[in-house]
Amino acid sequence: MNIPDHLAGNVLKDCGPTLGGQWIFELPGLIDRFLGAWGLVPDPAFPQPWHGYQSIVIPVAGRAGVPLALRIAAPCPEPIRAHPLERAALNAWRGRGSVRLLADDEAGRASLLERLDATRNLGTVPIADAIPVWGALVRTLSIVPPAGLPTVADSARGWLADFPRKAAALLPAFAEWRAADHSILRTALETADMLTGCRTALLVHGDLHYYNVLSELNGAGWRAIDPKPIVGPPEYAVAPMLWNRLYELPGHTPAEQSDALRARSAALAVSAGLDVELTRRLSIARELENMFWALADNAQADAARSLWVCRALAGADVGRTDARSLARLV
Repeated sequence: MNIPDHLAGNVLKDCGPTLGGQWIFELPGLIDRFLGAWGLVPDPAFPQPWHGYQSIVIPVAGRAGVPLALRIAAPCPEPIRAHPLERAALNAWRGRGSVRLLADDEAGRASLLERLDATRNLGTVPIADAIPVWGALVRTLSIVPPAGLPTVADSARGWLADFPRKAAALLPAFAEWRAADHSILRTALETADMLTGCRTALLVHGDLHYYNVLSELNGAGWRAIDPKPIVGPPEYAVAPMLWNRLYELPGHTPAEQSDALRARSAALAVSAGLDVELTRRLSIARELENMFWALADNAQADAARSLWVCRALAGADVGRTDARSLARLV
């Protein structure tokens, strides 16, 4: 089996050449081990594996030929941290609105999942049609959470501590940042301060964007995959739907595109029964966090995209930057 080059590059970069190289070398044996342990055979209709950023997904068949998916994540810090959290969320949802988890091996970071249609995600659906699907999923996924998951309140406390420090360290060298943008930073900090006392405690999929929602094989419905679970208000879930597919924003001018992004934010909130204003403010805070991450990695184009989104959601001047010229995530 050929390991996808993009996956191998990510693993070598994030795990390091020694650990990452060892995992890549041992991966065929790991796959054979879990095929045998869970009574699986590779699906000959899919000779090449699928992959995520740091994981490989093998289309397989279980007993009686049931189509399933075997997912194995690399031993990088993020998959090691995320694996038990994802398992807890998927076990809580039990296939209601999410992919169903059938078996799990934490030591090997392996999961046996029901098969969904990897060729059809919400990114293939017009945004106007995707929004109500997404909203219905958020309503379904917003349940009483299992114990031990991170919380939005914890994230908010981190923002209060980190944003001023990162602003002082990173913004002086960021040419796109203007004095007027400090109002965005104030909005994010005010929102974070409010969220530290938030009592809403629901299970939230923190990365519920278009490409993490797949069609069922029979086309009858949609399911969420790759959860980044967090406990708090479901308004937290909206932001990834805003920083993706910016190139599809309607409008002939940047100002019109900015208006369209705020309208998209409101429509997503309404579709899921969320508070429109909290959605807008929380999305600003989450995107500002992305901006600081990008600046720390010297990813100037990504930081500029994040700043554009923050300005648009804040109703600030986005300048002459057309949304279609921003760096794409997918």
